[in-house]
Amino acid sequence: MPLTSRAAVVVQGAEIPSVPKVLQEILERTRDPDASIAEIEELVRGEPGLVTRLLKTANSALYSFSKEVVSVRQAVVLLGFTTLRSLVSGLALIDAFHNFPGLDQDYVFTVWRRSLASAGIAAHLAKRFRLLAEDEAFLSAIVHDAGHIVMDQYFQEAYRDLRKERPFPPPARERALFETDHAEVGSLLLEGWNFPPAVVETVRSHHRPLEEPSGPGPALVLLGDFFASRTKDLEDLTDRPEEEVPGEILKLLEKAGLSWRDLSGEGEELARAAETSRRILEG
Repeated sequence: MPLTSRAAVVVQGAEIPSVPKVLQEILERTRDPDASIAEIEELVRGEPGLVTRLLKTANSALYSFSKEVVSVRQAVVLLGFTTLRSLVSGLALIDAFHNFPGLDQDYVFTVWRRSLASAGIAAHLAKRFRLLAEDEAFLSAIVHDAGHIVMDQYFQEAYRDLRKERPFPPPARERALFETDHAEVGSLLLEGWNFPPAVVETVRSHHRPLEEPSGPGPALVLLGDFFASRTKDLEDLTDRPEEEVPGEILKLLEKAGLSWRDLSGEGEELARAAETSRRILEG
């Protein structure tokens, strides 16, 4: 059975949330150049949990606004439709899986916590070095591991046994056991939810960024993961000489358009971006 066909069986068979109506409507309206701020505000305000997370995010260090964002309308105006769409998409996905029956909520929390830290770092790098639209990097990194949650729900104990080896099983191990992997499953899920094509493609290829002529998105996602797992010593890490850095990381940096030297002195900012993004889960 082809990889994509097996992935489709998993996505269709897993007991996962259907695409949230508010996400469908916001994605549709924010693509319309004639959409009004009032329309978007009304859609977002209909979801209290989403409002809380949106305001928390808008007031975080991810966005250095000169004054506190106190309303949805203000957030829409300051963020703009494109950034708002990315934020709301990622936050709506998190909310959709929150307390959904049949899911291992401890694992769901683990996935989102790392994904959000990765998103903060990827967005920081994208903005700092002008590599990619910040909102695209942020959204891609938030959702890149959603396939882990779907596979955990579909395969149940078999996947949980695999998780005992590593909380985030690598694609090769997944394919050996299940004939598909979390990247393929996640990309099909997001495609079905009408996420932007660039984000879907980044999720699909984020474990093989060096094999395809893709942009910096997949490499930024993996760099986000690498640094997110090392936030306690990032300042020391980024000041180490290049010869102490794993060759795979140097290749990812090159693919993203960076060098190790570019990251010198960036450790504190990377750690702050990761922790700020993680706090979105507290909303």
